[in-house]
Amino acid sequence: MMLFRLYDVGRTWLLRLCSPLTGGPDVLGIRAAMERRGAKSLVVDTTAAAYADSNGLRWLISLQETLTKYGIVISILASRNSKVLRNLELLGGAFDVTTDARRAWYHKTWPPFRPLLRKPFMATS
Repeated sequence: MMLFRLYDVGRTWLLRLCSPLTGGPDVLGIRAAMERRGAKSLVVDTTAAAYADSNGLRWLISLQETLTKYGIVISILASRNSKVLRNLELLGGAFDVTTDARRAWYHKTWPPFRPLLRKPFMATS
């Protein structure tokens, strides 16, 4: 049985997997819920998953294909030196996989965050 939690955090949703990646929740149900709420991206957190098998990887591919059809960006967060990361890397870059939570949250397709810089006050005479 696949254990997961889906968090609605505004434009970006978080899907946290709490057990090994052996499948997943209903892809069409996730897409419909995200579309109803106006979500633009999904972060799949696999840091608590011990491993990923072929069914879990197929589910991830199905999730990515379904969400990208509707303009939703997907990013996967994995732990360093984990079995999940190793299996995802074997797929040859099919996913946006990162070990940095900040990078997973702020996707590379978005412009980078830059704080507002105040222009120095120029005195004219």
